[in-house]
Amino acid sequence: MGTKDILLVDDCVDQLQLLSVILESQGFDVTAAPNAFKALQLLKNNEYRIVITDFNMPNMNGIELAARVGKQHPGTRVVLVTADASPGIIEKAVSAGICEMLSKPIDVKRLVATVRSSLTESEVHSACARSREGDRAAHASCHGRHPGENEWTPKGK
Repeated sequence: MGTKDILLVDDCVDQLQLLSVILESQGFDVTAAPNAFKALQLLKNNEYRIVITDFNMPNMNGIELAARVGKQHPGTRVVLVTADASPGIIEKAVSAGICEMLSKPIDVKRLVATVRSSLTESEVHSACARSREGDRAAHASCHGRHPGENEWTPKGK
């Protein structure tokens, strides 16, 4: 089972198609799901580095989906798209493990930048997980040094 870039979840088919086309045009591997239940089915058989989900969906909202993703796939980053960025929603989103929120209407440049940043963070988290398993190179990319070295060295030095 290979890891894919993005699982995009939105009950609005037009929004789902538009965002898929935008992200694919930037070179990302995108899988689209029209609701949270379909997203959970896809997550059973596939790994995704990022889940981008709408907040307001029937039966299970984006925060509820994020909480389930966090429990079942702790290395997957979740981005919430919402028109309601009230303090109560933000608090629930943070509690559910959402790493980023994007406001509607979506700023395409910010969306792409958020995806790139989240993919970079995903790579760092994967390297850290591998370093805990004894992968010396992964440890270096995570911490900027090899185990046993006395001095911390920033990457690229």
